[in-house]
Amino acid sequence: MIHSVAMGEAGGLPSALVHCFLGHSGGWAALLAAMRHPLAALAVDLPGHGRSGPFAGGDLQGVVADDLAGRIAGRTLLIGHSFGGTVALRVALEHPDKVAGLVLIEPVLLAAARAEPEAAAHAAAHAPIDLALAAGDPARAAEVFLKINDPASDWAALPERARATFTRQIPLLQATTAAVRDDSAGLVGPGRLEAVDFPVLLICGEQSPPIFHAIHRVVSRRIPGARARMVTGAGHMAPLTHAADTASILDAWIAQELKTPRVG
Repeated sequence: MIHSVAMGEAGGLPSALVHCFLGHSGGWAALLAAMRHPLAALAVDLPGHGRSGPFAGGDLQGVVADDLAGRIAGRTLLIGHSFGGTVALRVALEHPDKVAGLVLIEPVLLAAARAEPEAAAHAAAHAPIDLALAAGDPARAAEVFLKINDPASDWAALPERARATFTRQIPLLQATTAAVRDDSAGLVGPGRLEAVDFPVLLICGEQSPPIFHAIHRVVSRRIPGARARMVTGAGHMAPLTHAADTASILDAWIAQELKTPRVG
């Protein structure tokens, strides 16, 4: 069962939020609090994350996308971070009638950047995760995963509870492979992104791993009218570490593209 929670402000812009892998819905709190455009947000926890039940198997991206699409009644602003960005994009492409706008914060659309020079280095850095999981060492896999996405992370310094949670969740990464590496849903196939006709904002952290800059570059080039913005000084976790700066970018885009007046 996928858990969802209402966040932000009732009466605000209808929105749906999907967090990153190894995250949870509560991670959106700081961003929502910093927004000048109030969002009436529905935030979900990925299976096996937050307060959702365990994952029953299959395509993690597809399971969450289908569930989220079923919860959205009218036109909604979709916001996704990292793996959550791929979920938000899938909902948007498969249900464009439900989309008011789409915000992708470093979506891990590896298939989109497979021809970019950064792809080989990322694959090499990611290989130890697959090896650790195959060897039955999820703790090592989680440590490497965190280091790739946040080079400043210190596994040993994390609270024991956090390490245990990440160790339990990291095997679910294998349920994302077909979608993010192989594009099993065809999200980045020929003409798919080029056909988007709703407002799109892409946000990337200045200090994020190179693969995300490659994805940011490719996707912003392929989606007509997409706006691409950088969060100065931020890494991959910009919505959490640089919530105010991320909110400022989002506020400006909403005012320009969705024609929503600011509050205050």
